[in-house]
Amino acid sequence: MSSGSTEQSPQDEPASEKRASGASENDAEGLARATECPSCGTTFASDYCPSCGQAADPSVSATAVIGGFFRELVDVENGFWPTLVRLTLRPGKTLRRYLDGARGSLVSPGRYLLASVIISFSASWILLRTGALQVPTPPSSSDSSEVPARALGIFEEIAQQSLQSQWIQIGLTLVAVGLFALILRRLLGEELTTWGRALAGSAFLIGHATVLGTAVLLASVPLLFLLKGEPVAVITQSAVSLLVTTVYVGTALHSFRPAWKNTAKATLGILWVQVETVGTLTVVAAGYAFWKIASSGTLSFSGAVLLGTVGALYALPLLVHAGVEAYYRLQ
Repeated sequence: MSSGSTEQSPQDEPASEKRASGASENDAEGLARATECPSCGTTFASDYCPSCGQAADPSVSATAVIGGFFRELVDVENGFWPTLVRLTLRPGKTLRRYLDGARGSLVSPGRYLLASVIISFSASWILLRTGALQVPTPPSSSDSSEVPARALGIFEEIAQQSLQSQWIQIGLTLVAVGLFALILRRLLGEELTTWGRALAGSAFLIGHATVLGTAVLLASVPLLFLLKGEPVAVITQSAVSLLVTTVYVGTALHSFRPAWKNTAKATLGILWVQVETVGTLTVVAAGYAFWKIASSGTLSFSGAVLLGTVGALYALPLLVHAGVEAYYRLQ
């Protein structure tokens, strides 16, 4: 006979109470696993910090580091590769989208610029090491006591070092970006209302022109080396880079604002900036040659005048640019 007791067995426990009990156990277990974010200090109990997105247990293995590099490179959302494709096929539209606030599908301008310099430097290094590209060997400064010959040797020595020094290439690229941003600010003041927007546009355009110039070199220099049987002179590299940069920037800015007058001005502007960049390197080389020859005690008055004249001539484009900028600022 049944005693009529209301006592229930665990099996007869309502499902809602079981779920509540299970949730409480999971919550307790989650709290027990709660950890503090190493980046922002937030306490959380999941795989990623809800405040900053930091992983709870980030890996620092070599595989993670290398994998992260390639993941960022080919990321279909906001990696280097999709930015490269967009700047190649639709440069004006891509630049306008970024300036209008689109960030999720594009690499930042500074990051893209740095990546382009690394790619360019790596390509030059490979071509130099394989013998496909050649820098003229500078004569020894002891071969002649004449200042012109010694200065020429020093100039060529610095030119060679500039190809083999990533820091020099980064420095020259930053000079070019800054100078071209000044020109863009004058040409496209309605769209580039701040210096930051002008720098972003300049970094994207010069960075991508560097990538395209590198691609052309990698395709042409080995082929010319095989056909001619001798290394390609480094002056060819400079001429190709000059041509590619000028054509690409002019084309990109025409697609950004279809006006031939502005396109012509921008094309002349980027050409002038490249002359200024070469002039900057030459002025530094002239100053270094002056110091090196003077420290040896063999610098004559005529030699000092010669080096000073060379430095002044190559500084002239920079001085003209500074004068034009000052004129517009005083208007």
